[in-house]
Formats: sequence, C-alpha cells, structure tokens
Amino acid sequence: MMDSLYSLFSQILLITASVILLFSMTFAFRKIMKDVNDILDSTDKLVFFIAAFQQLLLLAFLIKQYTLFLSGLRILRMLQDLMLLNCLIKLDSDNEQCLKIVDKISKLLSLILLFISGLIVFLEGLKSHFQCDQQIWMLLSGLLLLTNIIQLYFGLKILIQIYKYCQDSSNQHMFDGLHKIMMDELQNRKVQVIVFLLCCINSSVVMLLYDYAMFDQLNPTFCLQKTTISEILTYIAVIIVSYQLPCLGIYYVFYHKNKKYLNNHNWEIQRNIVNFYDERSEIELGDYQNPQ
Repeated sequence: MMDSLYSLFSQILLITASVILLFSMTFAFRKIMKDVNDILDSTDKLVFFIAAFQQLLLLAFLIKQYTLFLSGLRILRMLQDLMLLNCLIKLDSDNEQCLKIVDKISKLLSLILLFISGLIVFLEGLKSHFQCDQQIWMLLSGLLLLTNIIQLYFGLKILIQIYKYCQDSSNQHMFDGLHKIMMDELQNRKVQVIVFLLCCINSSVVMLLYDYAMFDQLNPTFCLQKTTISEILTYIAVIIVSYQLPCLGIYYVFYHKNKKYLNNHNWEIQRNIVNFYDERSEIELGDYQNPQ
C-alpha cells in the first residue's frame, strides 16, 4: 500500500516539475521572440523552442507512457545537441570548408533521426506502450553520448583558448575599456560552454546507463511501475537528469542570463553581451594565437 502511494507521489512530483518547467520555458520563449536587441540569433531561438517542446512531450509521456512520446522526445534531444555541437565547432574553427562539412553532416544526421522516429511510430503504432527492453533506446542514447563526447572535445578546446587569452592579457596588464568588455564577453562565454557541457554529458551518461539496466531487466514491460522506495527515487533522478537538466541549462544560458537585456531598448548594452555563438563578437577564438 505504501509503495503504491510512493509511486503515485513520484508521478505527481515529476508531472508538477514538468508543468512548471514547461510554463517557465513557454513564458521565456515569448520574451525571446520579442528580443528587440537581437541578443539571440535564429539558431539560439530554435534550440530554445526544441527544448521547450521536449518538456511538452515529457509531460505527455508521464501521463501516457506511449512509445510515440518518448521516441519524439529522444529525437528532439539529438537534434538539439547536434545544433549545439555545430555552434561549438563554429566557435572553435574559422575554416569555412570544415564548417560546411560539419553543417552537411548535421543535416544528414537530422534527416536520419527523423526517419528513425517515423520508423519507430510505424512499427510500434501511435498508442503502443513504452517497452524498456527495446534495443532502439540504447542505440539512441549511445548516439547521444557520442555527440556529447564530441561536444566535450570542442568545448574543452574553447575553454583552454579562453584561459590562455585571459592569462596572456593579465600578464600584459591590458585594462583599458575595450579590453574589459572583451574579458566580460569571454567570461560569459566560458560560463555558457561549461553549463552546456555539464548538463549534456551528465544527462546522456545517466540515460545510457539506465537504458542498459532496463534492457537487462527480466520483465521490462512494467519497468515504469516501481515497487521499492530506492527504485522510485532512482526513477525520479533519471527523469530529471536525463530529460530536464539539459532544458534547465538552455533556460539558464539563453534566457535567465539575458532576460534583463532582451526587451531593453538601450542599444548600447549589446556591447556587454555575447551569445553562445555571436558573429558580431570582436573575439574569434579560432583565430587566437599567443602574443609574442
């Protein structure tokens, strides 16, 4: 009896958290779309929209455990991380040929993922219930982890470049007004990269481990019906880390850090703000070389 109450409480908790995050991201997205200072570019806004839509699918999945909702949720997460990877590569490299190749690969992978999503729905049906032992979940979480590892590689390169630039600038005692603005921009960019890397890599690792554990379970059909407190707590943690943590990171970076600038008509404030990928920035990390 108590186990049933705990299980019910966990579902109520997760649904409530999902509703709160969904409303928060919807409100934030409305503010972002009215961005008068062009703080965010079109890619940033699309990533934010995808993250918000994921919370809608998560809410639907928590209410009705249909394969359709989870497959859509996972595919959108992959598309989102491919776009973030593209942004990181653009920050790190000034090679136009390389960027074109990466962009083509991202588009091809996006089409493949959409095809996989359609294939899952076709094979399973619109109202088929979620089965934990499906190999497709391990395949998707494995691809996601691989994408996040590549993100980690480029992200660490960017953080090293930022550190070298700040270190060399400090040694040269460059403290004029323009330099202060550049340092503020780099510090803001560093926070953005760190938040994305931590949220994404932790999420994908937990997702893959949980998928493997469920794949190896004896009776996966009822894997969402937890019977012990430890299983319930694990399930809550997995849902939050796997499906909500990356969206929280996107909410923090794209909206929370920029909310006081989005609808401020003072054009000069843009000089102190840098997007995750901002072509207007005077600092190109890919071009950085240590001063002689």
